[in-house]
Amino acid sequence: YYNKGPGVPPQTSVKLLFDGAYVTGLVVGAGAPIWTANRPAVLVWLVIEDAAGRLFLNAATAPALMAAVQSEFARRGVPIQLPLHDAADSAALTPDQAWNLDDPALVPASARYQLRDILVGRVSLLEGGGATGEWSFLQGDNRVRRTSTVASEELFLRDGAALVAETMAARYAVAASSAGGNVTLAVSGVTTYADYAAVITWLEGLELIERANVESV
Repeated sequence: YYNKGPGVPPQTSVKLLFDGAYVTGLVVGAGAPIWTANRPAVLVWLVIEDAAGRLFLNAATAPALMAAVQSEFARRGVPIQLPLHDAADSAALTPDQAWNLDDPALVPASARYQLRDILVGRVSLLEGGGATGEWSFLQGDNRVRRTSTVASEELFLRDGAALVAETMAARYAVAASSAGGNVTLAVSGVTTYADYAAVITWLEGLELIERANVESV
């Protein structure tokens, strides 16, 4: 719907609302894969190098870039977590170690966040503008790397978000079928009505589940 704001002339804005179930139905009908909402968060370490040296991206050192990181990953539907960069992080991992991308200290330093997927980026800001750097995406024992030389720091961040989104989609995207099918599922440990209702609600909230019918209790 449209909304006219204050001012002369008034500024008109538009708000678009989408029916999630209808859009999912269109995707399934087209035979395209669906990237469900059930995907893990990614821990993002980012080191910036300029004339002053190397430092981690955080709210204190680069608030605008930190906001850009969150915006780019949200745009691609990738949930992320940024390190706290507190005393524990400082003791476990230095900017120079993170700059190496595969330093042995990286995985132990990330363990406190209990996330399997880790993205590490290093970027040098060029004097004439632009940025050049590299991303390394760790998923357990798997590693994907991508170099990037672009016109701005924001485009470098966009490349990192694209790397994660493409890699995760290859793993978590589901090839749906409009033909559908039935799956029998047994759930144990349901002892209260609240548990029962929560299980049904969760199942029917999944993108690829049309209906959850209880056969027996």
